[in-house]
Amino acid sequence: MSQVETLMEAFDRGEKLTVLTALQKYNIYALSQRCGEIYKLGYPLHTESVKTPTGKWIAQYSKGGIAHG
Repeated sequence: MSQVETLMEAFDRGEKLTVLTALQKYNIYALSQRCGEIYKLGYPLHTESVKTPTGKWIAQYSKGGIAHG
């Protein structure tokens, strides 16, 4: 299974992923690039900025409501 397929299945299950969680759970290093590929396929992807406990802002990806394209 490709990384894109793995991520799409995770998003379909309702998972919200950051770079760290994608690396830990699925050994996927380039989450933003894979999400770009998913978006180009027309998959309804949502990106949100979330604050970490240390005060840094990071991207969190999840399944969105409306597909594009």
